[in-house]
Amino acid sequence: MSKGPRMTTRETARGMHIPDTIRSFTATHGYAPTVKELAERIGKSVGWTHAALVSLRRDGYVEWESGVPRTLRLPKVTLAGKAYGSA
Repeated sequence: MSKGPRMTTRETARGMHIPDTIRSFTATHGYAPTVKELAERIGKSVGWTHAALVSLRRDGYVEWESGVPRTLRLPKVTLAGKAYGSA
């Protein structure tokens, strides 16, 4: 018996409000969250969160400098009808 179509990591990442969580954390703290901090806030494992971020990066919803901590950011894009990114 099928439970319906499975959501992809990318769709789930959007549903988990990862961009909102990144924006909120950055606004509160003045710097971007680490993958571990982001994972803790959305209630997922670090591995799952990293995979979701890679999917979102591939689609242009998040950016970061590889190997440089706390560079996670939101480019100006539209996600679910809302503008994301820095002004």
